[in-house]
Amino acid sequence: MIMTQPSPSFRDNLAFLSNFYPAETEYEGVVYPTAEHAYQAAKTSSPTSRRMILSCRTPGQAKRLGKRLESPYWDRRKVGVMRRILKSKFKNSDLMLKLHFDTPREIIEYNPWHDTFWGRCTCPTHRGRGQNWLGELLMEVRGT
Repeated sequence: MIMTQPSPSFRDNLAFLSNFYPAETEYEGVVYPTAEHAYQAAKTSSPTSRRMILSCRTPGQAKRLGKRLESPYWDRRKVGVMRRILKSKFKNSDLMLKLHFDTPREIIEYNPWHDTFWGRCTCPTHRGRGQNWLGELLMEVRGT
C-alpha cells in the first residue's frame, strides 16, 4: 500500500522504520539486535563500551548508555554512520520489501521529544519543524 501523506510516526505498520525495531544490524563486524544498539556502539571505539551496549536488553537502555559515549567528532560523523547502519538493517529482504511497499512516499520521523535533527518535533513550540535526517536516510536507502 503506497500512501501519499507523510508518515504520522514510526508506530503500528510503520514500526519497522524505528531504530528501536528488533532487526539484526551489523556494524564493524558485530551484529547488534537493533539499529539503535549499533548506532550507540558506533559512538565509541572502546571494545568494553561496545560490549556493554551490545549487552543492553533494550534499545532504550543502549541509547541511555550511548549518550555518555559521544566522541568529539561525533556530530561530523553521525549522519554517515546512520546511513551505514540503515543500509545494514535493510539488507533484510523482508524489511526492504516493507520499506518499498508499505511506507509513504515521504518518510518523516515525527516525534514529541524535541528531536529536530533526526526528525520533526510535534510539540507546540517546534510545530513540525526539524531536519528529518532519519526520514531522508530511509528514503535514500529505499532509493527514492
